[in-house]
Amino acid sequence: FFNAKLLHDGYANLLTIPPNVKYVNLFKELVKKARENERGLWAKQEEEKTDLSFISWEEAGDYIGQEVIVEGTIVDTYDSGEAIFLNFDEDYSETFTAVIFSSDDYKFDFEPEDYYLGKQVKIRGKVKEYEGVPEIIVEEPGQIEE
Repeated sequence: FFNAKLLHDGYANLLTIPPNVKYVNLFKELVKKARENERGLWAKQEEEKTDLSFISWEEAGDYIGQEVIVEGTIVDTYDSGEAIFLNFDEDYSETFTAVIFSSDDYKFDFEPEDYYLGKQVKIRGKVKEYEGVPEIIVEEPGQIEE
């Protein structure tokens, strides 16, 4: 069961293609445990974090194309079914947002839209522009720290 061993040790990410989904629940649990225990690919890389600029969410638009750590409080969230939006301002359509696509939702062992609401966070990633508004795509739970 080589693929299970790779997931357990943190040296693979989960990809299942129907109809081959017999072990998907086992595989999800193995990936979750590897992340929690920081094995393999999920080991913390401290130097990666310290080289980045810390900015407030209000400044994110000035850092398009750059990898930074954005700090602020999540004041509103929304789950569209296709993506979860973590908003730093009530006027989310004009200000910085962190986005978790549903394809990455399984990586979280909690509901991000509920868990992060009202919390002060730091989000690491590349600032992108979507329809004139800055955002960071969150692909891994480790990109968000409280």
